Amino acid sequence: LAPSVHYDGSLTTPPCTTGVSWYVLIKASYVGANQVLRFQKLLGERGTNGLGENNRPIQPRNKRLITVNPTVNTTGQVIVG
Repeated sequence: LAPSVHYDGSLTTPPCTTGVSWYVLIKASYVGANQVLRFQKLLGERGTNGLGENNRPIQPRNKRLITVNPTVNTTGQVIVG
């Protein structure tokens, strides 16, 4: 697994109330144009059966616990980012 952070939150699609566990990569991961097009097809148009809008404004942290998940290499060295 790549170094990441974990926290419990909710989906980014309305009504934004379904609880999920988020794992966010510390280092950016890049995607190709074809992957972006495939994701856009999944999103569909607003008001259809697609995923629709897939974002919302940044939410306050409140009292969420944020856990850093480092990577351990073959020599046992911990790597974060």
